[in-house]
Amino acid sequence: MDRLRTRHLFGGPLGRMQYWQFKMAERAPSVEMARSLYRKAAIRLDRGARSAEPG
Repeated sequence: MDRLRTRHLFGGPLGRMQYWQFKMAERAPSVEMARSLYRKAAIRLDRGARSAEPG
C-alpha cells in the first residue's frame, strides 16, 4: 500500500490512477449492456419491425 502512495507515474501517485481504473471497470458492464440494447434495437428496425422494442 505504501508503494501506491509513494510511486509517481505521469505526474501523480499510482494509487490515484488505480482508483479511476477501478471506477471505469466498475461501469464497463453497464456500458456493454447499453451497447447491446441499442444494437438489438437497430437489428429489429433493420428487419422491418415497427418498433425497436420487443413484444
